[in-house]
Amino acid sequence: AVAVGNRVASLTAFITNPSADQNWTGWRVSNTSGGIGNNNSSHNGQNINYFTLGGSSSGRRTDSMTQTISGLPAGTYVLTALGRAATGAELTMTVNGYSAIFPATGGTGGELWENAEEDEQERMVNDGQGYGWSQRSITFVTDGSPFDISAKVSTTDATQWADIDAFTLTVNGVIDNVNALQLKDVQLAAEAPS
Repeated sequence: AVAVGNRVASLTAFITNPSADQNWTGWRVSNTSGGIGNNNSSHNGQNINYFTLGGSSSGRRTDSMTQTISGLPAGTYVLTALGRAATGAELTMTVNGYSAIFPATGGTGGELWENAEEDEQERMVNDGQGYGWSQRSITFVTDGSPFDISAKVSTTDATQWADIDAFTLTVNGVIDNVNALQLKDVQLAAEAPS
């Protein structure tokens, strides 16, 4: 067993291209007319890549992106991402049968903006109005078999869209039946609250 004690171990290295830095590399996309966004409406107001789904001229549709994760032992993990969706669209992140829905607030406000301190970058973007980004985390259990992580947007008209970025995968405590080679570049990310 590998014990990380009261620390959080980052296993994000198991996700290929978690932040759109390599366009769609590592992801299987379905139906999407979206692409890779890169402008100052990212979650931190910088010109960084993020995944874009929806925005099709065909109106009602479902677009998705999926990646299969393998090599992790049985255990309890946490998948986290940042996302935003146009009003009326539904952006859902799913992992191993567990799901979370991002708020559909459009391109202003958002929980990252609402919860940021006055002097934090997320609070100052878009002339202090935010860009609609929120964070969702899913705690899930796996038996050690490969599993899928995915994001999908369901839209009802051509103007609706969704963006997602910054996927992370973490674990707390002890990971059983694993050797160090299986964990790629495990990094101790932060102390868990006591």
